[in-house]
Amino acid sequence: MNGHIAAAVEEQSAVAAEVSRNISNINVVAESNFSRGQCMAAASDGLLRMAMELNAVVRRFKG
Repeated sequence: MNGHIAAAVEEQSAVAAEVSRNISNINVVAESNFSRGQCMAAASDGLLRMAMELNAVVRRFKG
């Protein structure tokens, strides 16, 4: 009986460690995604600014 309990405790401990590792991995991926999202937002802002500048130049040539 004690052997069964010890085995169950050991298995539960291993599962808890695996869950902890998986949560840590998820955190790393989430942080990476957040960082990439910030880069994409900055790039989008830059593209918007360039498009507005290009539009202004085109209007000068048209008008």
